[in-house]
Amino acid sequence: MIPHQHDLTLRPITGPDELDLFNSLPYVLNDEVGGDLAAGRRRPEWLWLALRGERVVARAGWWTRAEDQHPLVMDIFDINATEGDTDDGVQLLKTALPAVVPAGATPPEYVRFLPADWRDHQHTRQAAGDRMEALEQFTIRASSSSS
Repeated sequence: MIPHQHDLTLRPITGPDELDLFNSLPYVLNDEVGGDLAAGRRRPEWLWLALRGERVVARAGWWTRAEDQHPLVMDIFDINATEGDTDDGVQLLKTALPAVVPAGATPPEYVRFLPADWRDHQHTRQAAGDRMEALEQFTIRASSSSS
């Protein structure tokens, strides 16, 4: 089932044929996603998209060691600044995380590779702030819904 939220489609990729779509948002790890997928360090069901039509408005991805059954880290989380908003990221996490992380398990930590001077560049600083805001909103919503 593919959840729809006000024209927002939330789903994992179907397989390697959708890597270009998944990697349509820029990030330093994009060049590694295909190799990780082939080596078993990523799985299609761990690479999630939030789409409006054919446009990626947010994405999330998890990584693990090839021999592990569950993801170790969420190392990809992006919100398209021109097409999406923080709520799109929250909705993506709200839908993807229960599908990726087994019930009762602690969600993997989020890690992000940023350039050393990221605070000096408005676009990079804003994107990092948007991601953190979405993660904070998701954590608050998840905590209050489980109380």
